[in-house]
Amino acid sequence: MDSKIESDKITTKPFSVPAVLYKTVRPKAIWLGKIKLQVEPDMLAKRLYVRIHECKELISVLSESYETDFHIRILIERSTEPLSSLNYTLFAQHLSTIPNYCKVSAFHRAALSPVIDEEFNLDVTDCWLNAEEYRLYIAVMCRTIISESDAGCIGCMSLKLDRLIQGSLAETPKWYWLLPKTQGIQQTLPVKVQCTSEPNVSQDAVVLAGRASDKSYSKINGIYEKRDEVCNGKFVFKHSTEGFYLWFHDQRKAWVISDFVGYPVPYAYVEDSADHPGNIENLWFVFSSEPIRQDIQYEEKQETKKRHPIKTSKHTDGPRFEYDMMLRCHNLTPVL
Repeated sequence: MDSKIESDKITTKPFSVPAVLYKTVRPKAIWLGKIKLQVEPDMLAKRLYVRIHECKELISVLSESYETDFHIRILIERSTEPLSSLNYTLFAQHLSTIPNYCKVSAFHRAALSPVIDEEFNLDVTDCWLNAEEYRLYIAVMCRTIISESDAGCIGCMSLKLDRLIQGSLAETPKWYWLLPKTQGIQQTLPVKVQCTSEPNVSQDAVVLAGRASDKSYSKINGIYEKRDEVCNGKFVFKHSTEGFYLWFHDQRKAWVISDFVGYPVPYAYVEDSADHPGNIENLWFVFSSEPIRQDIQYEEKQETKKRHPIKTSKHTDGPRFEYDMMLRCHNLTPVL
């Protein structure tokens, strides 16, 4: 039988398709949101004044609920400092273990585009003469574990200290992309088109969040806006930047994310008949071609087989759909 889902029939294997059909996702840099900041040097006092104005598109903080809080951490360290060391300072899981020279902001409630408006005073006397050897690290952290590799790090970035002392960011605030740990501690990625206002987002949009940045197809995270289009009695939603469609498959009784409405090759799906994707409660399944980790507990594998026996292939190293416990879909504006 044909492994795809057709308009008039459905086969026994849900969404089982060759991996080659999944090459439509474009390999881009992973961006985890934006941060607006300004850095002013004080040449006489040998200090830096770092002002964090706001953030935008912090999709990760909405992975669990709108109650998730987050904060900003700022640290000056040598540019040769390895990630293994920064994991115990800048990215430490518990605030009690952070060194005193690491600046920490107040806690802010999760929002897609939160206003921070905090200033930090950093003494750079000890590294003033050899500033070219140091970087200013900025990390957005939350208490929820985002992924195994990045833990509670929503995103980070870093700037060369010698350029900051020269006043390269003193005139006007600028926007930068937040990046995963391994990228953010080594580079700066300015937003080419500086944000001047909030995008015009539909009030009936939903946010899909929680897919870890180090997992395949994390690009499905984002805002999905409702369209004037109905499929199988439910509205169709489209990703605001990536072009993915979120629509309801009637025969499968599942919400599906794919390149087109009705396209039989999805990137992710959830078997849930909710009238609106913001009300989905069941687990999402996301396509993966990554090898199975050998340290996954045997009991967890058995539980997956019991709940979804037809989704567990004998050849576990090949392309397959895997459930994602962290992936959730929320209404963009919570009901008060």
